[in-house]
Amino acid sequence: MKVLYVGNYLDGTGWGNAALNNIIAMHRAGIDVVPRRISYGSSIVPNPEVQELEKKSAKNCDVCIQHCLPKDYFNSPQLKTIGIYHVECDNFKHSLWQSYINTMDEAWVCSNHTKSTSLISGVKIPIKSFRASIDFDAIDKVEQRPTMRIKELKDSYNFCFFGEFNDRKNLSALIKAFHLEFAPEENVNLFFKISGGDSEQSLKNLYRMNDEICASLKLHHAKKIRGLAGYLRYEDYLSLMSQCHCMVIPSYGEDPCIPIIEAQAIGLRIIYTSFAGMSCYAPTGMPVPSRQVPCVTRGATLPELYTGRDTWNEIEISCLRNRMRLAYQNNATKDFIKKSIRSLCSYEVAGKIFKELLCRQSENA
Repeated sequence: MKVLYVGNYLDGTGWGNAALNNIIAMHRAGIDVVPRRISYGSSIVPNPEVQELEKKSAKNCDVCIQHCLPKDYFNSPQLKTIGIYHVECDNFKHSLWQSYINTMDEAWVCSNHTKSTSLISGVKIPIKSFRASIDFDAIDKVEQRPTMRIKELKDSYNFCFFGEFNDRKNLSALIKAFHLEFAPEENVNLFFKISGGDSEQSLKNLYRMNDEICASLKLHHAKKIRGLAGYLRYEDYLSLMSQCHCMVIPSYGEDPCIPIIEAQAIGLRIIYTSFAGMSCYAPTGMPVPSRQVPCVTRGATLPELYTGRDTWNEIEISCLRNRMRLAYQNNATKDFIKKSIRSLCSYEVAGKIFKELLCRQSENA
């Protein structure tokens, strides 16, 4: 079976990296996959392995996987069409995404949350589950030879967040929990590696948010937070992550969140919002209770998605404080964390699932 895979796999975004890893997992599993690139405006992040696969002919493909926004799906009578998409809210029935998805032969999703959300939202076609994956070999190389250090993180316990700086990530909840729980004299840090938008302005906005939160809480001697913004080489990005001990993802929703997979591969503890796509990818993590609230966003987001008619989950700050204190006091065994995530998210595991899903396609043809 020959598979045409359409996606923004060189964009370097969450969707793009997920598509990139899917293609590599398929290729290494022996699937004849032919990638074809689209872009949503991000800078190209080269990947020699996948760019070599782009040279292959797309003639005589049997299946077309479209890993893109549902509004960009196209149906072909000559091919089996499969749509892959990600959502972070609890339903998307007001967005009309379900109408686009239902033009496909199948939908593939990578979390139980997205599967249940799709059913609630009116997706009628068969929905199959696959497994998100990352390159563990790249992580092992960086652990053996770190390439980047931050001196302020040395000899302290370091909480961290890695990801985009936007409303959905709910970074204000993490900042509040950190300052309320830890006294300035405690040997603990909060470090942010943020991306998205102008890096210098994003970092200024992060520090401004921190100052406003401290002022509103009347915390006049709060501990300083640390931050870094902008693009990094992957080995530098992982080196920074390896200097931390616990990653906190307080997002309203994630599907599934590549940084938490990377963090666990390095051995970090994970604290995350419950009832989100992350739960399938944090076998040793600590979920934090949350409550359903209307979606509220600012800035450049898709106009049809995450409106006030949709809902997602807001983390409980008091419970987040408790989980952070537990992580600080009880450091888990790194080897156990590493082993647990590698049994779930390796290219080998993902490739096997893809082969099984595609074999069913062949049997039903």
